[in-house]
Amino acid sequence: VVLLMADYDGPAALDLIALLATAHLVIAPSVPRGVELVGWLVKLLEGLGIATASVIAERAFIDDVRRLAREDATLVREVAEVNGG
Repeated sequence: VVLLMADYDGPAALDLIALLATAHLVIAPSVPRGVELVGWLVKLLEGLGIATASVIAERAFIDDVRRLAREDATLVREVAEVNGG
């Protein structure tokens, strides 16, 4: 599971990471400011050797993640939106 939250190391993200980690490997990267998210996420997943992932994203990232899922359903298998803390 890839968790995309602007405050990736804040209390809400850490609580969500702890919950998800009981059943999943969780990757919660710091998204660089001003980055083109789709290309960055593809490079991140490829660089980690991840062929398919579920992505949980907050509102700031969700539209780009959904677009990537439509363009490459093999890479991004599932998408869920979470409210940022």
